Amino acid sequence: MLAVQIQALPVAGGVTRDGALASPDSYIVTMFNSNCGAVWKMDDILTSCLRGLRGLNLEDQGFTVRLSGSGSRCQGHLEVNYKDEWYTVHSQSWGLRPFHREDPGQAWKLCQELRCREPLLLSHFQHFKGERPQSQITCRGQLGSFSNCSDSKANQGAPLALICLEPLRTTPLPTSPLPMTTPEPTAPPRLQLVARPGGLRCAGLVEFYSGSLGGTVGIESQEGIQDLGNLICAALQCGSFLKPLPETEAARTLEPGESGPLPIRWKIQNRRCASLEQCFRKVQPQAGGRALGLICSDFQPKVQSRLVGGTGTCDGSVEVRQGKQWDALCDSSSAKGVAMWEDVCWEQQCGNVSSFQLLDTGEKTSGGFFCPPGKLSQCHQLLQKKSHCKRVFVT
Repeated sequence: MLAVQIQALPVAGGVTRDGALASPDSYIVTMFNSNCGAVWKMDDILTSCLRGLRGLNLEDQGFTVRLSGSGSRCQGHLEVNYKDEWYTVHSQSWGLRPFHREDPGQAWKLCQELRCREPLLLSHFQHFKGERPQSQITCRGQLGSFSNCSDSKANQGAPLALICLEPLRTTPLPTSPLPMTTPEPTAPPRLQLVARPGGLRCAGLVEFYSGSLGGTVGIESQEGIQDLGNLICAALQCGSFLKPLPETEAARTLEPGESGPLPIRWKIQNRRCASLEQCFRKVQPQAGGRALGLICSDFQPKVQSRLVGGTGTCDGSVEVRQGKQWDALCDSSSAKGVAMWEDVCWEQQCGNVSSFQLLDTGEKTSGGFFCPPGKLSQCHQLLQKKSHCKRVFVT
């Protein structure tokens, strides 16, 4: 910590540090911090003692950035490696406001450096897990600049989080039938969830690969896939199985220029399998048919919420964001008890919900959004309610 003490005593006939005579109206200034402690003349401070305070210009000697805590390179806590040491980045760097969701477009340069697409969120975000570095930096200047930073190993603040869109899949793996003479693939099996452009991470159609053979998984019924879904979501570091992908989303019409899913090359042979090798069997390729799709509990980005019209950030009418639009989160029959409103309070970092009450009876002209699962953290898609929306005030 820096401490400054000004003693209002003139230094008549005194000598400054460079040997010049001090003027009678000069004052003694005592400055102490962990790196220097001395007595200086006021106009010497900026060129002497402050020069001893530790400042970092990471751009002089090179640095790398990463996002940690999610299993994806395109979202997580922002971390910087400088001289073989990792640092988290304070959420108030570059003048960002604490616990305020900034315009994510400012972070376009960072997403490009991470080989990701456009930014979705730039803020403190508590849901990312994992071990954090012991040191933290706070940077100033233009967002994304690391030329004026300071570091600290103690009294660390909330880390800054960034979510960028995942890169588009450009070149699918070969899908032509293997010749009969080709030996069975020996590479370990792997999975991925393929979402629509701009869709959620940890949600989409299941693609299974064994060696160079890859394709979607054909399915006749989505019932009874809880155990298989948990295995797939865990293998992808996406939490646990939440629900099947809605049929309307799995069988949607492709957008212009969008490549379609891989052909069905696998069928489920064991819904209670313990390893991926036991789950699926090969079938003849087929271009149509119903394919397995999942939504995992760690899907991102989550629905953003806020409380407005109250006395502070922890009370008010609940609003949610759909695209660039904020509107009321309507009470619904699926929102049982306090579960929905607990999620809202936790996102605002306000602890547990104290109370909630309806503000009106839902007039015909009032609209908003509602969440079919009845719990905001499980709501992968908000639905619009054009009338009779009942607003809720939460404390």
